[in-house]
Parts: sequence; structure tokens; C-alpha cells
Amino acid sequence: MPRYDDKLKSFAICLYILGGKTTYEFVWLNLPGSLPNLTTIHSLIQNNDDNVTEGKFRFNKMAKYLNSFGVQHAYCAEDCTGVVRRIKYDTHANSFIGFSTPLSGGVPSPCHFKTDSISELKLWMDKNGQAPLLNIHCVQAIPPPNQTVVPPSFVLAGYGTSSKYTSLDILRRWLFIHKNSIEQNVRILGFSTDADNKYFRAMRLMSGFYASLSNFDVHVDSSMFSIQISNWSWYFLRPEQLFVFMQDATHLVTKLRNRLLSATAALQVGDKCITMKHLQQLLDNEELIRLDHGLTQSDLKPTDRQNFRSCLRITSCDVLNLIARDDNSNGTYMYLKLIKLIITSYIEPTTSIEERLKGAWTAVFLLRLWWVWLLLVRLSSLSSSSTKSRKNCREKYFVTRTAFFSTELNAHYLTYLIILVQQKQLPVELLKKHKLFDMNALSEYLHNHLRLKSKLHDNVQLFENGNDDSDSEFDLDSDDDDDDISSVHNESSSSEAEDDDDDNMGDEQMKTFKTSFDGLNIKDNVPTDQDKSYFKIKINDMNKFLHKSTACYLLTRDNNSLSTDRLTRVIQTSKK
Repeated sequence: MPRYDDKLKSFAICLYILGGKTTYEFVWLNLPGSLPNLTTIHSLIQNNDDNVTEGKFRFNKMAKYLNSFGVQHAYCAEDCTGVVRRIKYDTHANSFIGFSTPLSGGVPSPCHFKTDSISELKLWMDKNGQAPLLNIHCVQAIPPPNQTVVPPSFVLAGYGTSSKYTSLDILRRWLFIHKNSIEQNVRILGFSTDADNKYFRAMRLMSGFYASLSNFDVHVDSSMFSIQISNWSWYFLRPEQLFVFMQDATHLVTKLRNRLLSATAALQVGDKCITMKHLQQLLDNEELIRLDHGLTQSDLKPTDRQNFRSCLRITSCDVLNLIARDDNSNGTYMYLKLIKLIITSYIEPTTSIEERLKGAWTAVFLLRLWWVWLLLVRLSSLSSSSTKSRKNCREKYFVTRTAFFSTELNAHYLTYLIILVQQKQLPVELLKKHKLFDMNALSEYLHNHLRLKSKLHDNVQLFENGNDDSDSEFDLDSDDDDDDISSVHNESSSSEAEDDDDDNMGDEQMKTFKTSFDGLNIKDNVPTDQDKSYFKIKINDMNKFLHKSTACYLLTRDNNSLSTDRLTRVIQTSKK
């Protein structure tokens, strides 16, 4: 039997985690003896002390990990993703995972679904349903100036969830993360999300960006950031902030692309229409080949709503140069240039700080000019229909509310972060001397409009339960043109799991025609140190020990799994 050193074991574990079981088996079969078998891999993973318990935040391990790099500042990202729904048994935590984890004060309850009763497990599986989403919290260390190596991100927590949570739940969770990180001498600078409505609303409430939390004073925190700035009429963010928020720019540009391809939108600025037809003309032009523009027909079809590569292609220099030749395409050129500015400012790694700042605010002022024009223009000049409401008439000519506010907040916080870095080295007035932003009248007009029309109030106690997501603040289109978490409507249950005495477990019975249980983890006796992993039941009036993983298998009605064929797998995922 071959012996494997620690480096090879680490490589094998990484291959298994990143490539999956099928990939690992393929390599293992084609290179006999070069890698440990699957049983060994499973044992190595189970014996690792870095196991993640569902719903448990690993603050101690995070601090230890960051301290190994000499880091005291980090940034946190949170996102949900769809998963294959399945209930499993976690042997380390002696609990069942795959349910929607209940929230207490916005924080998940770890090991909530723990029981020694198979009847209670059956009740959970019948009533609670399986979690359609997996929520992950990752922490990215910010290395000190003298360190060139950026540490890999750290998984702080993960748990199954549904869409049954509120913006205040998110706020409470962020404050919980902040407080516990401070206790570990780690400062979480801020949070980044994918511009989902609930997360975005939480950011506005915490930042005070035309929003307020009446029953919570954020200034009581001693770790507040504070900057000294002049009275900039174009800068709407208050000087004191607890966190530096960012919306994921990749999601933002895909939302802008989806808006361009939307069948309900009729984007227009001045007398120029913003439409995908101008891009279609490039594809239909027989004098042009793909070498000239790099486009394909799939770039103009909104079937893949997260196609970032399509955003890069429709905003390439070749496409912009071709679009600029036609004066009737000026509106579309402006819109594509807007997407290009966001990509350059927030995504491209080679962009300088000055260019990032300039591009971010150019995008902001472009949208401000566009929206103010829509506020001042006569509706009759835009639409001949008199049956639609004033709100609906204006909103369809502009980007979505989420895209507009995300562009604003990102630019504000980018500026805020730069000032935080520079305020002890360079005077704040240095930004004014460059005169990059000279649009005071426009900004004052928009500021007054936002103050009157989009002020968001929340009188709910931050540390008490309440339903807070009544979003009626801004008279822009609220559709995200995207498949957000809010589209998931699975029931989430907060059933309490109670530990029953072992003496009562023998009353649970199962009847079967089988007398042999080969292949199933059903035993007559188990060691004392393993009895917590088994249910004590009676099968055909005989005392048996049923492993909890086997119980999940027996109680599962729908065996959700993904095909090994990639195309079929993508189709299956899109239907869930």
C-alpha cells in the first residue's frame, strides 16, 4: 500500500474539492497509485479541524488566519447561490443540514436541526422543506503596504437559507460580524453584495444615503470612520460611516446590459433612442465581419442574464468606434460608454486610482443629467399614451432604481475610501484643485429631488424582530431585469429541536418486508462513542441502530441530483 506525504495529500484534497468526485475518480483511475483513494480522502477531510459547521461563524479561526499574515483589516462579501436541495447528516456537529437555517436577530442558529428522534426528523423533512439557497460569508484580508502577497479569502460562515429574511435581519447580521471581529482585533472595513434589493436597502439604511434608522444611533460606535471634507454639493454621503459598502460591479454591468435588452424598457435621452437595434445593425451589415466588431448573435439575446463576457464585447473599442459613426446611435453610444466606464473604474485591475475616480464620477454625472432631463421634459414628447401613470411613463426611459443607486453609492464610497487613505498625507482640498467635478447646479437639483422623493425611513427597532421591507421610496423602475434571490419563495421554518432522552427512542417503529439490510448502515449494536450518530428504533419489533445518514436516505422522497453532462446540468440548474 503506497504511503503519501502531506503535500500530496493536500494536493489530492484540493483536487477533490475543486474538481469534484467525478474528476477525482477519473484522475485516480488513470494514474493508479498516484493518489489516495476516495475513502482516504473522505477520512482526511473529516479529520481536518477546519470543518465548517453550518450557521457557525468562525471568528477565532479568522483572527488566527489573518494574524498569520500580519493583517488587522479585512473586507467582507456575502452572497447566495442556488444549490441542489438535499438533507444530509453532519457527523461532526451531530446535526442535519440542508434545511433553511432559522435566524435569530439576523444571525443563523448553528446546529439547529439536531435530534435523536427519527419521527422529528421526518416531521422536519415533511414540513420545513429543503433550503434552495446557500449563503456564504467570505473575508478578504487587506495586506499592509509592505506586503506584496495578497492572502486568499477566508470562508467565515455558510448556511442554507431561503428568501424569508428582511433588510433589518441583514443589518443585524452585519453588526454582529462587526462586533465579534472587533473583539478579535480585526476591523471589518465594509461589506460587498450583488445589488439585491434587500441588501441594497440595508446599505442605504446604514449609510444614511437618503435613508434613516430612527431607533438606532450609528454614531455610538467608537470605531466609526470620519472624514473632513468641504461642502461639496455633488457629494451626498455623510462624513461619518461605520462601513464602506460596495455593490459588485460585475452584477451592476450585467444589470445595465439586461436593461438594454429588456422588452419593457424604452431607453431614451434627448431625441435619441437607446436600443439593441444599433448593435444588431452591426451584425447585419454585410460589409462588416466578426473581426471588425467581435460580436455574436448570442450577445444580443438576454437568455444568459449573467453574461459578463457579453458586456465586455458590446463595450469594446471596436464596437464603440463603429457605433459612433452613426449620429442616430449617439444615445446607444452613451449607454455603452456608461457600461465601459463602470468596467474600467471597478473591474479592470490596471486602472490607476485617478482614472478610477474620474470614470466613476463621470458615470454618476451622466446618469444624473439623464434623470434630471427626464424630470424636466414633457411626457407628451416621450409617449403619446395618456393611460399610463406618470411614474410608469418616466421609469421605462431610464435605468432601474437599483442600477442608478448602485452607481451613486459605489462612486461615493470609492471617494470616501480614497480620502480615508489619503487624509493624513494630503490635504482634502487637493481634489478640488483638479476641478474634476464642476456640476453644482445639477447636483443641487438632484439632491433636492432625492430628498423629497426617495427618503427611506425605518422606525423598526434594529434589535427587535419586525417586517421592514416595504420599499416605496423612489419613483424609478424597481425591476432589476435579473434573477434575484427574491424570486425564491420556499417556506422556511423555525421549528425547535429538542433533545429527548435515549430511553424513549425505542418506541419508534418501522415495518418492512425485508429481513436483510445489506448496504445500509443498520446495526444491532454500536460502540458507545458512536451512539449519537444513530437512531434507536424498532424494525419489525426488533431493536436496531439506524445511522442518521441512512435515515436521510430512507426519508428522502425526491432525489435531487445534477447530471454528469454539463449541458444537461446547466439546464437542470436553471429550472430549479
